[in-house]
Amino acid sequence: MDVREKVSIALVGVDGNAFSLIGAWRRAAREQGWDEAAIDAVSTEAMAGDYRHLLATLTAHSDRGALFGTADESNPLADAGSWS
Repeated sequence: MDVREKVSIALVGVDGNAFSLIGAWRRAAREQGWDEAAIDAVSTEAMAGDYRHLLATLTAHSDRGALFGTADESNPLADAGSWS
């Protein structure tokens, strides 16, 4: 499934536990009208690797300005999609 939408979510203040992050992202996606198939596709991809992969996947499918509660993309996680 090709998911091109972005979820607007502020991860600042969210527990850094992988399950907390994915849960917060899934809730935000549902609230913003994403269908369950798209949510499941992103969640499955996020859980297919290590913690860095999870962060990179959630970041790739999130509005970068909203991720940290700011439009400042100088945050080191703003480029998490390039981690391998």
